[in-house]
Amino acid sequence: MKDVQLDRRSRRTKRMLKNAFIELMQQKPCYKITVTDIVEQADFNRSTFYLHYKYKEQLIDDFVTEMIEGLVKAFRYPYQDSKHLNLYLLSPSDVVLFDYIKNNATFFSLWKTSDSILGFQEKFVHTMIALFKEDINLLPKGNDDINNNLLITFRAYGILGLIQEWIKSDFSTSPRYMADQLIKILNYQPLKFYDVKPSKIDSFEFNFSTSSASQNNFLT
Repeated sequence: MKDVQLDRRSRRTKRMLKNAFIELMQQKPCYKITVTDIVEQADFNRSTFYLHYKYKEQLIDDFVTEMIEGLVKAFRYPYQDSKHLNLYLLSPSDVVLFDYIKNNATFFSLWKTSDSILGFQEKFVHTMIALFKEDINLLPKGNDDINNNLLITFRAYGILGLIQEWIKSDFSTSPRYMADQLIKILNYQPLKFYDVKPSKIDSFEFNFSTSSASQNNFLT
């Protein structure tokens, strides 16, 4: 019983240290955060930190591992108890990926400005690519027209793009709405041809100020 209590206390302390680290990342870049900053933010002393971590990077690795494990669990949720994944029968309540992002909004909100932990976004998308490869056959057997690796990359980065735009909009729509849109996008059958909008191609200019201003309204 005593060991259980110590384990719970250790997990709680680690959680508080990680929360302090996340809060500090809203104030300064990751590389500028020190152990002293973390313990002061968490209202601990340095000895408490070193009982759980040897150095700051170990805390970061622990945090990243936890976040990736959460991603894997959320990604697999729609098919965790099934041998098949039927996109036509999928409901928004089956897709909990956006709930996971929103539940960790304090951290993911940092993506609005940069990759808060260097390399995390790359690890995030590479985890999705690995899950597609290991868990799901996107193409029927015998289909050699489409490169499976390219299709998986297209899907993974497409989902990452949806997440990034949602974060940049300050989560202006609900996780359920995003899940519903993702399902509809995945089920969308492209037209055989598209109407090209009349435009002044030769004089096209990208207005950054207009783009930035409208970015928050991309979901409306």
